[in-house]
Amino acid sequence: MEALALHQAQTGSTSLELPDEVLILFNGPHHHYVTPKFYKETKPATGKVVPTWNYSAVQAYGKITVYCDSKAEATGAFLARQVSELSRLAETAIMGHTGGERPVPWEVSDAPETGSLR
Repeated sequence: MEALALHQAQTGSTSLELPDEVLILFNGPHHHYVTPKFYKETKPATGKVVPTWNYSAVQAYGKITVYCDSKAEATGAFLARQVSELSRLAETAIMGHTGGERPVPWEVSDAPETGSLR
């Protein structure tokens, strides 16, 4: 089973209430107008075509588990794993910090003992 891990910050007294089944939509960054002239060769009989718009989107359906009890062991384990995995992804894939001739990636263990990560 594949999992999609998300984080919703809790600010102040705002709480997040979700149903057991959820739908999450992702819109891709690439989209563009497509002129009818592009399709004219695919409609040689009449040449009558209309414009369109290309885009990418993904819909993900599934059951959700909300970790909100900050004192629960499962919540702490999930959050630690989440921060570690997302930091590793951002440091290596986005920032290119892979070590060697590139900077060494930041890790959660580099964070101060007191603060929002520990």
